[in-house]
Amino acid sequence: GSKWMPDSYLKSFFYASPPQNEVSRLTSISLRDSHLDNAYALSIAECLTNTVHLERLNLEENRKITDQGWNAIILSLTKTKCMLKDLNLSSNKLTDKLVRYLASALSKNHIHTLRRLILCHNTHISYSGWVAVFALLQNEDTELEEFGVEFNTLGHYALMVLTNSLVNNTKLKYLRISVDNFTDDEWEAIYWVLYNKATVNGTYRSNHTLERLEYYDELLSPKNPGRIQSALLLNASYNKSQVARLKIIQTHFSGPTINIKPYIGMAAGVIPHAIAWISKSFDEHSERMGGSFFDYVWNMPSFFDF
Repeated sequence: GSKWMPDSYLKSFFYASPPQNEVSRLTSISLRDSHLDNAYALSIAECLTNTVHLERLNLEENRKITDQGWNAIILSLTKTKCMLKDLNLSSNKLTDKLVRYLASALSKNHIHTLRRLILCHNTHISYSGWVAVFALLQNEDTELEEFGVEFNTLGHYALMVLTNSLVNNTKLKYLRISVDNFTDDEWEAIYWVLYNKATVNGTYRSNHTLERLEYYDELLSPKNPGRIQSALLLNASYNKSQVARLKIIQTHFSGPTINIKPYIGMAAGVIPHAIAWISKSFDEHSERMGGSFFDYVWNMPSFFDF
């Protein structure tokens, strides 16, 4: 069956070059702040190559491991047959070159299974490294649900790339970030990813999945503005089809009268389906909308056969 070991025993376990049958049964490896060096890293890499059931790997805060050790560990992630779900490499000395290699390894071998990726407190990573990592969120096969990159030298350009990577993402639910001097424009960009109000189609294609966003300032306290918090709560409150419909209603069909502009130029065969989708009963808007849609349809007979 599967096997779990305490941190203190795991360190000795890897240093002793354990037998392959013992390694293959491991489901979780947690060696946080274990003062590992390259010798341990090479042993861990060899074990990772042979593991089958491993789902969780935590190597947080092992700053003695250099590029040599990390290269070996990342190489093993490209070879292992395990289905990794949780990877924590926080508080290490990962560089741009290493995280580009890591992103490539994860996209090729773990993109369908990885649910949680934590890379906070890796201050040697710069823009080029983050671009490679954020590309994981744009991968159509990604299953990432939690992503932590707080307390890094993220920078405003990297934040822009991260924000754009959320546009078509339908899996990420929890994001943790921190950027020095977060600007109003950057908050606005994140808000529009969650709630694009420009057009009906833009609203429909907004991110309806992200439910929790934590931004840490210099006081180490999570913050986010009220409008973004409201959009996140809406994302968490309904299934995604209902979220999209409610956002469209609030943005394009609110007020005392219904705005018919979104229907102008729409193919005649599409309009009845659009009306039915918008007016589908699930909240207090339905009665008012139903009457308004009836008036609209009655006054546009050329679209329908009566």
